[in-house]
Amino acid sequence: MGVHRKTGGWKSSVLELVLTDLNMPELCGAELVDAVRCRDASVPVVILSGQSQAEAGLEPPPGDPVAWLRKPPHLESLVRALRRVLATT
Repeated sequence: MGVHRKTGGWKSSVLELVLTDLNMPELCGAELVDAVRCRDASVPVVILSGQSQAEAGLEPPPGDPVAWLRKPPHLESLVRALRRVLATT
């Protein structure tokens, strides 16, 4: 099943931010981020995961508006990550 079908097709014409888990039952967070990047590479993304970025083997390109947080995130860390990725747009 393709990402578009799994996400129900985006209803909004504008994505302002994506906050996603890396591992989900129907869709991999990395697939979702790739689909978002194909649509608009400037959309800020925050990924939550029980794994570190190194363990997951995912390294965004320099300057990519992506933040990575280990689960469960502290509220302050989540707020900082959201502010940081939103400041890049």
